[in-house]
Amino acid sequence: MRNLPGTDPISGKPFVVSELTTTDGEITVRGEFAIPRWSRLDDENSQFLETFLRCRGVITLIEREMGISYPTVVKRIDALLAALDIVPVKESSRRAPNAESATILDLLEQGQIDAAEAKRRISGEETH
Repeated sequence: MRNLPGTDPISGKPFVVSELTTTDGEITVRGEFAIPRWSRLDDENSQFLETFLRCRGVITLIEREMGISYPTVVKRIDALLAALDIVPVKESSRRAPNAESATILDLLEQGQIDAAEAKRRISGEETH
């Protein structure tokens, strides 16, 4: 079977499912049924979601499974949330992501600082 398209490829208008039939064709149900959000994901986001679920959301396992860094996993999660039109739960103000933290994570990903230095900078610890 083919994947269910979420939108008309020409007009971009959303589809609705209007008929469901059993595989043997004996039962048919007609009406307007919403297409689940996740069925509208592109292949890349769909594969990431599958990996995320298989890894039970454990970022270190996702990193290992996909061969990507922590900041990349976080960016992919953010992209997946946006694609599904899901607003993430707000973290406490101490842990809230900000531009400075993103810059620090980028430095870590590029190998310009190590994990201990990134942790120190994010937590705001002073060097002596």
